[in-house]
Amino acid sequence: MRRIYPLLCGLTICASLNTKSAEAGETASPFLISARAGTLGVGPEIEYHRQNSHWGVRGDFDYYNISLSDVKHEQASFSASGANYAEHGIVNATYGGRARLINGSILGDYYPWRKSAFRLTSGVIFSGSSISGKGVGHAQGSTTIGGRFTSPFDIPNAGYVGVKAHYAIAAPYVGLGFNTPVWGGFHINMDAGVMFHDDADIHTSPGGMMNDFPKAYSKLKTIADRKIHNYMDRKLPVYPVMMIGVGYRF
Repeated sequence: MRRIYPLLCGLTICASLNTKSAEAGETASPFLISARAGTLGVGPEIEYHRQNSHWGVRGDFDYYNISLSDVKHEQASFSASGANYAEHGIVNATYGGRARLINGSILGDYYPWRKSAFRLTSGVIFSGSSISGKGVGHAQGSTTIGGRFTSPFDIPNAGYVGVKAHYAIAAPYVGLGFNTPVWGGFHINMDAGVMFHDDADIHTSPGGMMNDFPKAYSKLKTIADRKIHNYMDRKLPVYPVMMIGVGYRF
């Protein structure tokens, strides 16, 4: 709760800003175009809100892409046997990939006080965001033939485990924020809220020589599914939204 108090205090201050700015803008255009950045990405927003009206509507598009390498290491053992043949060893998978944010929103605003900057917001966020990556395998072990001859092997690039995870394409959003004029037609705005997502949809697939190690792949797949679900669904039961922007009212 301590983290919430400074945010609420800030919003309260913005809500009690001098009403002269609002009065001066009574004849201003209802259209505000902003550039914003935050947990949904970076992008433009257009708002329609008549001065001193209780209601407003907004639409935005946000994008951000980040690449990651050598971010996770997992290990799985494997074994195989047949007539006069036995093989066992381990596969170490080193993961890398990217997180891509692609979000578009349609939001409705309610201003409890007509001449205040404070607003309550609800709407829908349409998302094409995803996390994708590959775990490149390094296989080490030995092969025994006829119970006598043993040959060790070390394969640095033993295929890969492909992983991709994403939420549903649309999710409801609720939050609060403010939009206040600062100079001329320039405004500062902020939103803080949550997006209510469903459980993440996770896809894994083997590639290259990983098809030759089905037991190792099965274990690596189970580990990847569990850890991604733990992070995307349990640690983030709702997705936090924080966006800050600067705009101009034409």
